Amino acid sequence: MFEALDWLAAHWDEIAAGAAALYTVATVVVALTPTPEDDAFLRRLAERLSFLSPPGAKGAAKLPGKAPKRGDQ
Repeated sequence: MFEALDWLAAHWDEIAAGAAALYTVATVVVALTPTPEDDAFLRRLAERLSFLSPPGAKGAAKLPGKAPKRGDQ
């Protein structure tokens, strides 16, 4: 158990970079496809990962198919 936690702590930067790269590729794929199902999936994923964004960040990433809120332009 402690070996796994030590490994995660030692490789956290690679894990975070890989996750960011996967999210970026998913965003590009979603933007290129016309179906709304994948847009909704990515939107739900972004909402669940929003705790990782810096405090006070306002809409740094606009998701496809999601209209900006008033004053958030």
